[in-house]
Amino acid sequence: MGLLLDDGTVYLLTMSHSDADPFNAAKKMAAETVEISGPVFERGGISALEVDSINLVDASRAALYTCPMHPDVTQKGPGKCPECGMNLVPEKTAN
Repeated sequence: MGLLLDDGTVYLLTMSHSDADPFNAAKKMAAETVEISGPVFERGGISALEVDSINLVDASRAALYTCPMHPDVTQKGPGKCPECGMNLVPEKTAN
């Protein structure tokens, strides 16, 4: 099982030998937006994250991203502008 970050980085998720519950919970949250914490290990070009805790991220907390050149283009989370191909940036909110 893997974890795909917004920037395209992928981590292999591994189970803690002392507590399998967070890893098993992660299996049930496949395809959801989550926050996972635990130690990271790297070997042979593979990055692994030992799942110590996992929480669902509230969809309303997901950042809105927009294109610097086309402010009418917005989406939740990072990506590329469909009009010009530029990286989308977090939308600034008024305080």
